[in-house]
Amino acid sequence: MEKPGSTIDRINWAEKRNLISSGEVFKEIRYLRNEIAHEYLPMAIEQIFKEVLRLTPHLIDSIGRIQKWEPDLDGIKRRSFKTDE
Repeated sequence: MEKPGSTIDRINWAEKRNLISSGEVFKEIRYLRNEIAHEYLPMAIEQIFKEVLRLTPHLIDSIGRIQKWEPDLDGIKRRSFKTDE
């Protein structure tokens, strides 16, 4: 079984295929997700919420990009993620 690659590898893979608008933005999203999972200070929650609102349009945009790309997968055997494609 193939190793799936790191999150950064997956972000770079998606950016290369134009499935996301910016690898750097999605690295920010990944960092923010980690902050959300580990942040317990009420003062920081307000700032995190503002960042979520700022980054949400990028996530919504990626949904449309992936939906347009997905039909291309119909004829391709589904397999584990590889970063060297």
